[in-house]
Amino acid sequence: MPESTPVHPDEFVDLITSIQRRLFVYIRSLVIDETATNDVLQNTNRVLWAKRDTFAAGTNFGAWAARCAFNQVLDFRKRQHNDRHLFDDDLLREVSYEVERTAAESSDRLAYLLECLDELPSDQSAVIRQRYEPDVTVADIAQQQGRSAAAVSQSLYRIRNRLLDCVESKMAKDGDS
Repeated sequence: MPESTPVHPDEFVDLITSIQRRLFVYIRSLVIDETATNDVLQNTNRVLWAKRDTFAAGTNFGAWAARCAFNQVLDFRKRQHNDRHLFDDDLLREVSYEVERTAAESSDRLAYLLECLDELPSDQSAVIRQRYEPDVTVADIAQQQGRSAAAVSQSLYRIRNRLLDCVESKMAKDGDS
């Protein structure tokens, strides 16, 4: 087996930082209590750092981190074994699988959405991107374009439907549906 290239510590910190929200949501789906979720996340980060030399550069960091988080959830559950509110391990594994599958599907959908956004005519792309800027309302866009808010809303509705059709088409084409 070829030796893997280690990840530079600064790059590893960037990887851990970039995945914090996803790990929190993943752990939260498996642990009922938010305080416990934070504790498990902190322990997961410690273990990720301790095992950073075992991570193979170029592989899926998210999947590797999720496996580590799952093991930390199991460790947490062992320490909490007297709590009657815990799910059994088989159910926990099933929930974990579903969360990972859903996260992967969401990631695929986002990639397709970005592709579809790039395929829109520039005026439609500008309107949809502008609408999702912080603190920008339909009325703001309407005023800027000299159109009614109703006309801008109708345009946004059509653009969203076009994007949805595009994403669904790409998923069906790639067999992800």
